[in-house]
Amino acid sequence: MRVDTVDRILSLQQAPSWVVLYCTVEVDIDGIIGRFRERWGEIPLVGCSSFHGVFTPSGFARGAFALVGEAEDQVEMVVEAGETERDVFDEVQFGARALSKAMPRPDVLLLHATPGAEETVIKAIDPVFSSTVPIFGGSAADDDLSGRWRVFDIHGAHANGYVLAGFRSKKKVYGELLGGYLATRHAGVVTRARGRLVEEIDGRPAAEVYNEWSNGSIREALGKRAPILGETSLYPVGRIIKKVLGVPIHLLSHPAFVSGPENGLEMFSEFSEGEELFLMRGSEEALVKRTSMVVRQALTPRAQTSRPLSGGILIYCGGCVGAIESRIDAVVEEFRVSVQEAPFIGVATFGEQGWARGTDGNRHGNLMCDVVLFDSV
Repeated sequence: MRVDTVDRILSLQQAPSWVVLYCTVEVDIDGIIGRFRERWGEIPLVGCSSFHGVFTPSGFARGAFALVGEAEDQVEMVVEAGETERDVFDEVQFGARALSKAMPRPDVLLLHATPGAEETVIKAIDPVFSSTVPIFGGSAADDDLSGRWRVFDIHGAHANGYVLAGFRSKKKVYGELLGGYLATRHAGVVTRARGRLVEEIDGRPAAEVYNEWSNGSIREALGKRAPILGETSLYPVGRIIKKVLGVPIHLLSHPAFVSGPENGLEMFSEFSEGEELFLMRGSEEALVKRTSMVVRQALTPRAQTSRPLSGGILIYCGGCVGAIESRIDAVVEEFRVSVQEAPFIGVATFGEQGWARGTDGNRHGNLMCDVVLFDSV
């Protein structure tokens, strides 16, 4: 595998086996896709737009970058994509079934969808693969939540859609989803919720409860329809999805807006009444170090060896990038060293999907990171 700028990838003499392409929003993505198609025809290509930059071994940079598979990697990729403006479940399941016919038993699925209905997207995919194939990925992002995000395949980009890639390899493929935040003593039960709006916690307005838990961090936003992404990036809420050897595994959710005078909390993931929430806390150092931790956990099944990986894909929450952007080069270096300088590409997303270790299925969360790693032998 190799990673480089689009121009350098397009100058290769031999066509790649497949392409994973990430870019920032100012890039003419339709023009780039057209160049790939003109150069090599309808090769498998999957990608999405990223928040503020793209992760590469050389750093976190604006523009368009690609990780490409080569014949000697012995990794196959099949891609399906579509619009999701209407009938999200049916549209995604149709694409998943088409992918399963072309690749009945993928080792892993890479998913990128536009923000808003990721739980439904996962519910549509899971039954096609009997819920046994792990999904990893992240939601497309832009720079400012203005809706300029895109997902794309070799046929073009979608402002409301999904792209799903199946990978199958003669070598091992690894994946992992990780939070990297710790639970605090503050907890409560969701007593009123509608989709991604948590109206009440313990019978009280949810934003008021969160404000008390977080020592007044969103005080100025109360009573208004106001964004709170920056104030809450290091203090998400978490739900326990399973305990492994007595240690709780938390799925994180990012409070995005105070809903208005009623002081509800609008999230980037869905909630149900009766769920217990915990205030979580993070730190800049933990958000840097978790990129090596997620690699270690992903490679747990791998026998102890010094052999390098062929390549990797990093999905890292855009909200976390915003919280530690002054240290983003440290994130790149942490990941680069952890994958032993293998080629990699990464995207900063507005939602993360994965199969957390020890849990029983694919999940959608926020402020998390996940990886797909390819073995070399």
